[in-house]
Amino acid sequence: MGSGRPRTATVLKILEGTARPERRRDESAVVPSGKPELPRFITLDADEREVYEWMVASFANVLIHGRPDGAMIAACAKKFVFVQRIEKKVTEFGAVVKDPKTGRPMRSPFEKVHAESSYELRRMMAELGFTPVSRLRFAPQVKGKGPEMQTWDKFD
Repeated sequence: MGSGRPRTATVLKILEGTARPERRRDESAVVPSGKPELPRFITLDADEREVYEWMVASFANVLIHGRPDGAMIAACAKKFVFVQRIEKKVTEFGAVVKDPKTGRPMRSPFEKVHAESSYELRRMMAELGFTPVSRLRFAPQVKGKGPEMQTWDKFD
């Protein structure tokens, strides 16, 4: 956390009369229209294209994602395939390898790249709203705009 004055709860601001509506987040933000499209200047190999199509079909929400988001989804698909390929290398050579100079055990360079890339992939997917927790961030934007959600109220 940064230094400075502690934040004041919104409810307290409303009660005190110091709430400033112009500083509130606009819940009716404009969302670009259309299905995410792959820009023509981005090239994907067969595996990356397959992951891209899967991500658009499985995760992209027309109420949140638009045509310009195709570039970010393509970058996420590339990272996804890269992580899978590095994971195969870690499986092939192991997470611990012999140091070529000293002969002592050391962390595999592939394992380090895999860990860093997996972290970056999770961050990218969260940014796009592709993870379960990150979808909750977008819930206020989609509330009441999409198909009716199923609830458990009908069941005993």
